[in-house]
Amino acid sequence: MRWWLLLPVLVVAAGLAAWVAFGRSDDDPHLQEDEIAGREDPGAKVGDPPVEEPVEEVVADRDDGGPAYAWGALFFDQAARWVEGDGPSVDRLETFRCSLAAKIELDTSRREGRIRCWYRAPDAFRQEVETHGGTTTHILRGRRGWSVDPEGRVEDLTRMPDGVQRLGQLHQGRSRVVDWFEFLTLRPLQGPEARFRFDGYKRGSGTYAGKWIKITRVHPGQRKIVFWLAYERVSGGDDVRATWPGIVRIESAGEGEHGTYTEDWILEEWDAPSSETWMGRRFPRRIEAYAIEKDAADRTVPRRFLFALVEDLQVNEPVEDRLFEPPDEDD
Repeated sequence: MRWWLLLPVLVVAAGLAAWVAFGRSDDDPHLQEDEIAGREDPGAKVGDPPVEEPVEEVVADRDDGGPAYAWGALFFDQAARWVEGDGPSVDRLETFRCSLAAKIELDTSRREGRIRCWYRAPDAFRQEVETHGGTTTHILRGRRGWSVDPEGRVEDLTRMPDGVQRLGQLHQGRSRVVDWFEFLTLRPLQGPEARFRFDGYKRGSGTYAGKWIKITRVHPGQRKIVFWLAYERVSGGDDVRATWPGIVRIESAGEGEHGTYTEDWILEEWDAPSSETWMGRRFPRRIEAYAIEKDAADRTVPRRFLFALVEDLQVNEPVEDRLFEPPDEDD
């Protein structure tokens, strides 16, 4: 997993650059005003990451195993099963397509638009970024890559002076999107070397509101991932069962490494199982992402950099080959 590439996960650098270049100014009408503004709560308090809830004391185990890891593995598997719903288990991603209405909030700009992505293993990727200024398309197939601007002008990136850099950005973007689907599907994150530690029951407020089971995923050579899983009572008794992942934290790789922050991904409005949406699987309709920073008093301050509404998402369904064909270039 390439978790250090997840900033932001939904927009490759080349796509974001095109967004800024061809997007509208902040004074222009919002492209998705009804969709985005109607689903946001601008007055809501961000709140604090979930803290201990005095439900049960959990004694930390050694890293080589113990009851906390046995419970962690059980709860994580329950969540993976809940996400699968009535659909098949996804251990490996072969293809996907998705459509998102997204708002990017950076230090110097705020942009809204629609992003569509298609992927086919191992190396075919297409992204369309639609803004008020038109649609910009990026295609990656093997070592070749192309960009098409809103006026239809085609660039073969292998022939451009900055082609190596831009191709590298597209490759990173493709990896980011694939990684994003792994923490939405959960099952690919298990694997033989992954371990899951149960860290107790937690309670959050504001954006983090809810009661959660905290699970920490540790894997040799990879960044730590923390999941806060919702849970439900089983048959009215004291036993609980984990359900959907409400918060996913990707821990920072350390200061100075790729300039990364710790990131919190808030996953909400999980869809009920339906044969018309992702083969009976569940997925979140609303996603928010926060960079976790420290203020002058060394207090944790979440800063939102992404809000997205998932309009469509399909996994391991056929994807047409024509989507990855080189675009016609002008003579």
